[in-house]
Amino acid sequence: MKDRRRGGGDDANRWLTTYGDVVTLLLAFFVLLFAMSEIDNERFEQLVAGFQQPFNNPGRVGVLPENSGLLDEQPPAVTVPDPVTTTTPTREETVGTTVPETAIESEIPPLIVDRSGLLDVQEKLESALLGAGFENAADFRITERGLVVSIATDDLQFPTGSAKLGPKGREIIAAVAPALSQIRNVVQVEGHTDNVPYQGKGYDNWNLSADRALAVVHLLIEDHGIDPERLSATGYASYRPLESNDTPEGRAANRRVELVILIDGDRHE
Repeated sequence: MKDRRRGGGDDANRWLTTYGDVVTLLLAFFVLLFAMSEIDNERFEQLVAGFQQPFNNPGRVGVLPENSGLLDEQPPAVTVPDPVTTTTPTREETVGTTVPETAIESEIPPLIVDRSGLLDVQEKLESALLGAGFENAADFRITERGLVVSIATDDLQFPTGSAKLGPKGREIIAAVAPALSQIRNVVQVEGHTDNVPYQGKGYDNWNLSADRALAVVHLLIEDHGIDPERLSATGYASYRPLESNDTPEGRAANRRVELVILIDGDRHE
């Protein structure tokens, strides 16, 4: 009689079938989890390399040999595309990268000068006038309001009683405009006359001084691209003289247009 305690025949190995099913299901379960997860290129390659040896496919891309289809010389019906990964440069990788100069310049805001920087602006204006051949065309002084650039209207070649700039005047404004464009401060253009009454019906020194200031403002905007929001114009007629109006020299000094670079007039804060 057969000893049943030891087991025998096929009944003793049935557990291997169950075990194999469980292992297969677990493998399928983990493969499913892997497929649903985000693919990491490096780990994917490590996984493929781990399967190459058991499937007798060392040194090839993929898991199965090239001729592993159901029919001879037929490639597998399903292929695994290479994973697409995107990388973001690290801070270390960006160090030393050359940025185009135009991009750098566009990010640098115009200079905002304060009282301590007014002397630097004055030096730039003086240098610009010197380079254009107008060394003595302007006088400079620093006041509580800011930097005052005083230009005699005789140098600006305004004809008597006229608010139209002459060629020399346009050249003087063209010389100082680049330096003005490099700062953000408001520039107030002020017109002044001497005390000789203007002989014109319905038109006096108030109108003349204001119109001359406006002529300079329009030139700065239209020919030199200065932001209109940074400019203003006003006329004071003969009521803010620099010198006495009792002499021809004094009256000539009082006939002037002044560009005042205001310290407390920044409208771009």
